[in-house]
Parts: sequence; C-alpha cells; structure tokens
Amino acid sequence: MEQPAAAAAAPAAASQPVLPWMRVPLNIAAGTGVALSNVQGLHPALLRAVREQLGFVELFPVQAAVWRGLAGGHSTTHDMCICAPTGSGKTLAYALPMLNAILTG
Repeated sequence: MEQPAAAAAAPAAASQPVLPWMRVPLNIAAGTGVALSNVQGLHPALLRAVREQLGFVELFPVQAAVWRGLAGGHSTTHDMCICAPTGSGKTLAYALPMLNAILTG
C-alpha cells in the first residue's frame, strides 16, 4: 500500500524532544560516583544522615550527576529528567537536593 506524500515527508525535527533541555542528554558512565567527603555544599546534618543511617560512603553516579546539575538544591534554572535502571539511586538523587535546599534555605 502506498503512503500519502505528506506522511512520507515527515520533518526530521519531529524526532527531537519538545523541551530544549531534553535535547542534550547527559550519559553517565558507571563507576563515576563521588565520595561523600567530596560532595560540596551538602548540609552537615544531611551528610551525617546519609552516612550513618543509609551507610553510604559515596553518591552513586546518577546522584552525583543530579547533585551537580541541580547545584545541590540551589539551582532555580534547571529541570532534570532521569532515565536509569532500578536500583541506580534515582529517588535519592531527587531527594538530596530538595532536602539540602530545605536545610540550608
């Protein structure tokens, strides 16, 4: 069956994400976590809780990337969309900057 000419000539831009910040994905390599002692701007109470209550010694790669991208909860100009496997640390990646902003605000 032959397609109509309009359908066959779909614009190339249609495959691009609608939101500009989604057009430049950031790929995070495995094993690029950051030691908690090197996480700049993390409130001391939050650092202590993550270390003692969760038993973390470093942020997972996705958490470190989100922390940098959201400036530890102090950025008002960034949205973040994460696609990562289950167990990669996405929930804490979102929660840390928010909690940090509340504690330091």
